[in-house]
Amino acid sequence: MRKYLLALILPFICCVSYGQQRDSIAVINNKSTPAHAGIPTMYLGPSAGINNTPGFIGFDLNLPLGSHVSIDGGMGASTWGNKLFLGGKYYLRKHCRGWALGAGLTFNSGQENRKMKLPTVNGREDVTLQLKPQTDAFTALYHYWTLGRHNNRFYVDGGWAYKLHSCRYDELYGDELTGRADTRVRRFAPGGIMLGTGFSFCIRTKTPHTLPKGKMS
Repeated sequence: MRKYLLALILPFICCVSYGQQRDSIAVINNKSTPAHAGIPTMYLGPSAGINNTPGFIGFDLNLPLGSHVSIDGGMGASTWGNKLFLGGKYYLRKHCRGWALGAGLTFNSGQENRKMKLPTVNGREDVTLQLKPQTDAFTALYHYWTLGRHNNRFYVDGGWAYKLHSCRYDELYGDELTGRADTRVRRFAPGGIMLGTGFSFCIRTKTPHTLPKGKMS
């Protein structure tokens, strides 16, 4: 798990550095997407949070289908194994900015041989668990701000993840778990309040036909 986290954190730092280097004025504001930068067709960036759609740390891919609608996907690490998500957003302002309503599905792969120290009928001891895959639905509220001058964005979100089935796991090694232990394991399972934040860097644009030739990107 530590190696996996390091593998995610390093690109996270690189993405942030890239965004700061690309934006000569790295300030967050409420302005619309800059016209001279073209129309964004793909965003990619790091994201982190609690019950976050790409995991507690991961990456979010955003494909605008118009000025107010996008489809999203991503992956990352979670407390219940690897996490994938697919969803969509409707933005209340044009250029995929401001408030947005989102919904979709998440899938957690589960984890083999997860070692935890938990209360058992014979006292607190190390046990080994097999965490089964978990699928959730979610609804969330987002807010996006323009970051700098090149269509990049910063965002925060909050919402709720709904478990589509109960948390499932098996004990592979150790004495019988107590009720307290079962409650603690289920707290690690996906579902419940969602809080997240991240950067969304524009990595592809198309040139509007209405732009003067001197302003094409």
